Amino acid sequence: YLVDGSKNILVLSGGNFTAQYTNQDWPDGFAEDSRSVLVGIGGKLNRIENGALHPYEYRGTPPEYYWIRNLYVAKDGAIWVASNNGLFRVKDGAFKQWPTLAGFAGSRVLWVCEDEDGTIWAGSSAGIARIKNDEVKNISHENGLPDDMIYAMVADNHGYLWADSGRGIFRASRASLNDFADGKTGRVQAELFEGLES
Repeated sequence: YLVDGSKNILVLSGGNFTAQYTNQDWPDGFAEDSRSVLVGIGGKLNRIENGALHPYEYRGTPPEYYWIRNLYVAKDGAIWVASNNGLFRVKDGAFKQWPTLAGFAGSRVLWVCEDEDGTIWAGSSAGIARIKNDEVKNISHENGLPDDMIYAMVADNHGYLWADSGRGIFRASRASLNDFADGKTGRVQAELFEGLES
């Protein structure tokens, strides 16, 4: 699945474009669950299923995402939505929101991912948030991150969380991040890769 310069979702299969879905807003997040491909288009969550684009079906009133930035399907099948209106967990048509007032430092969430332990990490315009056991712990520049603007993150298989930030790419050990979030240390250790050598 790719997006062209005219907001269309293009499906590439076997070296050929096999389908096109035209949109009014920019598609900005893709993920795949056990049922189909999910896509965030503007402020709406959609499914591409049976050759058509369908709105995601909620139980009751849909959440207000404002704009979807990233999608991630967790091991338990929940869809995590990073949006301009905070972080959302969607499962079986129901949702939970982590807005600013619930302890999430930056309401504009740009990225969300899960590590091998099932911990959710969200990158925002105010740093990194760890969501573990339904509890949010915020980690910012003041706590040792090289920058608060976190565009994307990935957890590797060597115990690190890698982040694309406003100052470049950095990595921090998940042990260091967890120790800070659990109150065991007062600062996170992070390594910034910047300049031509990196």
